[in-house]
Amino acid sequence: MRKLILALGLIASPAAAQMVTANSATAAASASLVIPGPAYLHGINVTSGASAGYVMLFDAAAVPADGTVAPARCLPIAANTGIERTFPTPVGMRNGIVLVFSTTGCFSKTASATAFIAADFR
Repeated sequence: MRKLILALGLIASPAAAQMVTANSATAAASASLVIPGPAYLHGINVTSGASAGYVMLFDAAAVPADGTVAPARCLPIAANTGIERTFPTPVGMRNGIVLVFSTTGCFSKTASATAFIAADFR
């Protein structure tokens, strides 16, 4: 019985399943396809440039085109500032995790390649 419990414990909690992966931009960007496919978002870090705007989170496998959008989350950000958000309960995404920096409102995407975008996901 002890061997069975130990074996189940090893299968249920492999180290790889517990790891959180970091993804960050290497240059100013308007968007980041963090990961295509199912994942959990643990946190984001976004720093804006000279433009104020909105950080939008999408449950998608590709960056949406400019125009009318329906993000899963939307956070305002002032010019030349940064935001850091850690989600106590990771945000589950079925299709993928996409972060976008837009200079218009939460429901209208106008990409602005002036932000640093980073995410922690699993």
